[in-house]
Amino acid sequence: MLAVNPMAHSRLRLPSILLVLLFAGTVGCATTVPYTGAGPHPQIERGKPNRVVDGIGNFFGCIGKLVLWNHKINEHYVSPEVESKIVAYLDSRNDLPMLEETKVRLNQYRPLKDWGRLVHNKQVKWPYRLVFGTLSMVVETILPGRLFAGSDYFNPWTNTVHLYSDLSPVALHEVGHAYDTSHRKHKGTYAFIYIIPFVPLHHELMASKEAFRFVRDTRDRDAEISSYKLLYPAYGSYVGSYIGGGGYIAAVVLGHVVGRSEAKERLEYYQKIESGALPAPADQKSSAKPALSTP
Repeated sequence: MLAVNPMAHSRLRLPSILLVLLFAGTVGCATTVPYTGAGPHPQIERGKPNRVVDGIGNFFGCIGKLVLWNHKINEHYVSPEVESKIVAYLDSRNDLPMLEETKVRLNQYRPLKDWGRLVHNKQVKWPYRLVFGTLSMVVETILPGRLFAGSDYFNPWTNTVHLYSDLSPVALHEVGHAYDTSHRKHKGTYAFIYIIPFVPLHHELMASKEAFRFVRDTRDRDAEISSYKLLYPAYGSYVGSYIGGGGYIAAVVLGHVVGRSEAKERLEYYQKIESGALPAPADQKSSAKPALSTP
């Protein structure tokens, strides 16, 4: 799961509801999507745009936009460009049975289908799915991410990625969770320990490392630069959540500072290569810096 879950379970007063309705009339899916339902790639499905519903969801994502300082967070629209990154990733990591069965939902609410996926997800042992999977699906059914999502997320019990942000680093991070889980021997246990304090820092780090690995391997410079600016402060939000108060703000700010510094340094490095000031590495796929201690 990326970013924050700022308001999903708060009770709104009447003025807030009025703001939601006003906001819903002015935001939402501004771009026509190429299809709804099943897409060209069998693992990806897209929800039908709804200006009011997506506008409300966009409103509930406002704090996430502020924390990560990007208006495309929880935009409830995923562009074909971001979808193409997901397709490329899935096709490049198709050697793991669980990942081959991962479903990616782009701003889509399909609870009945996901209940079915919970039942048939044999990659995770049934006791885990019965207890924790059922709880997760009750929450997803009652509080649909299409409206209340505080962040994009991966549900390991149904093996489903839910995306609401139009950002390739976010998408790659979430499918990175699916990849990370898919090559674990005890997948249910690995998913379960996420609820233990501080353990999520490991899971989030692994997902972000996978996202960085992919954009570097594919030499996608724009996505790499964007990943520094998004995934560092996102990780900071998880670290800060265990500190609380001013510590949370400090951790997020530090993530922004370090991420943007890394992005600037990396961009300058590429510019020097293009200008001839530095020689191009012999193997550009491994030319990136080693994996960082924070994503």
